[in-house]
Amino acid sequence: MATVGMYVDMPLEDLRREVRAHFFPPVTEHRSWLARRKRATVCRMVTRPARFGSTAWVLGIKGIDNVIDTPAETVFGKLTREEYLQHTTRVMAAFVGRDDPSRIEAVATDLPMILAVREGWRLGRDVAPMLYDLWMSVLPDARRQLRGEVFPNECVQAGANHTNHLYGVGWVHLLGVPLDEATRAMRHLTLDAFEVDNLEDLLTDLRDSCAHYTIEQLQAAGIDPDVLAKARTWEEVFAVPNMAAWFHERAAVQVGKWSGSSRKELVQLFGLAGYSYKVGAWLLTREALRLARKMQLLSARWLQAEATHSQ
Repeated sequence: MATVGMYVDMPLEDLRREVRAHFFPPVTEHRSWLARRKRATVCRMVTRPARFGSTAWVLGIKGIDNVIDTPAETVFGKLTREEYLQHTTRVMAAFVGRDDPSRIEAVATDLPMILAVREGWRLGRDVAPMLYDLWMSVLPDARRQLRGEVFPNECVQAGANHTNHLYGVGWVHLLGVPLDEATRAMRHLTLDAFEVDNLEDLLTDLRDSCAHYTIEQLQAAGIDPDVLAKARTWEEVFAVPNMAAWFHERAAVQVGKWSGSSRKELVQLFGLAGYSYKVGAWLLTREALRLARKMQLLSARWLQAEATHSQ
């Protein structure tokens, strides 16, 4: 039986090879040039020695995303999804000395997180405590998805906002930005970034029973959450009364922020870690603005068609 402890003690190069074998097998089917480039970039990040603590943090986040997105039966066979989440909690606890890694059977989705922690140790940056906090913050939302609860209430959403905050603060701090400055600035910047993600991913999230807008938000806008939860296409989403106008308004707010205040603040924040990071932040804000405009245009077309039809 391969244990988590075995991978913790394994030579790093062998561990990278294991990660590559499980998550980046040779691809034979046709893919677009952009898809191949994106895959190659992530593959290099995972299978080459990390140069910065921030890279180790990104590896850990990828590992957590793999756990959330991977059906339990594909890695454990007979275990339930809840048991799968409990397993990952044990793995995370082992990283911070709260469980014995030699007594935990390892599965494929553990490997990126193990690699992230080991790369952090090699670089003198212990990302394990932050990853543990992040996982414990993610866990309630993962269980909400397990129960099929499409929309959280405000209390659950507060926990999700905390999770998003941890994502951003950990990354920016490991770039070299002082923790207090990262914590202050990322409190609202992460909310803006994840709002763009939530808009773009709404349709996928509805299908996966994990949309991140709250029941209270939707009801305040005159949107019936039960009707929206049944939508499986963008046409069905925008056909829900009041949904298109509400969606368009939220997208417009993000277009304004990522072309103005949020862009300026993120670039300045990353600039504290060096000029190259400042350039990277500008590219990130440009992508956020592109996605926000895309969602704004998507809903605007529906509103225009609706207005034309009503005339």
